[in-house]
Order: sequence, then C-alpha cells, then structure tokens
Amino acid sequence: MTKADWDIVKKKLSFLQVPVIMIIDGYKVYVRLVMVSTYKNAIEIYINDKFKGEWLMNDCEERRRFLQCKEKSLLTAEDKKRRAKLSKKLQRELAEMYPGKYKYYSPFWTSFSAMKKHLIANNKNIELIPD
Repeated sequence: MTKADWDIVKKKLSFLQVPVIMIIDGYKVYVRLVMVSTYKNAIEIYINDKFKGEWLMNDCEERRRFLQCKEKSLLTAEDKKRRAKLSKKLQRELAEMYPGKYKYYSPFWTSFSAMKKHLIANNKNIELIPD
C-alpha cells in the first residue's frame, strides 16, 4: 500500500462505524472504529468477515498477523514498592521465580500507527479495497 492509501484508511477510521476493507496476504480484513466504553474508541478488526474467540487463546496465523499483543503486570503499585525495598539479590531471585507479567491478545487497536506498524511488519502484501 502507498502512503496515500494509508492516509485514506486513517481518515476513514477517524469516524465511528465507517468500514475499511483490505486484502492482506489473502485474508479479507475488515477494520472500523468502534466505541469500547463511554469515552474511549478503538479500531476493531475482523478477518474473513468473522472473529473467533479461539484466536485469543490459541497460537495461530490470525493472532500473529492481526491481533494486538498486550502485556500486563500481576503486581500492584504497592507490591512493586515493597519489592523495591528488598535486596537486589532477592529481587533478582523473585523476578526469576515469579516474572509478574502476562501477555494477552486483543482484537482492538487503540493506536492507528501501532496497528499499521504491526500489519506491515507481519504481512507481505496489503491492498486497500476501494468503496
């Protein structure tokens, strides 16, 4: 896709519920801006006109190519403060035994540039389907 095509996609995704359809390495990818909560919007992604919950749990092509990987800490801010007061050796041992983070995948992108970067990095051929 050219820079002009990406500009068209970005412009369309600035309005709620306006669909953008792309063909990405043989997959028909449908994206649109949706409201996730009262004051928060995100870009929602569908692959071949559907979204399967199993893509969130199992490692597969769709998950690697199109979904956003997020990392979250199991420790609260208070736990982190307590851990920081321990000796460096004990902190290292605890970090090895209990990493304190987990990864999960989401069909929602809160940043257009992050989505664009991910799609370009994980796919070879991206084509915009005109209206």
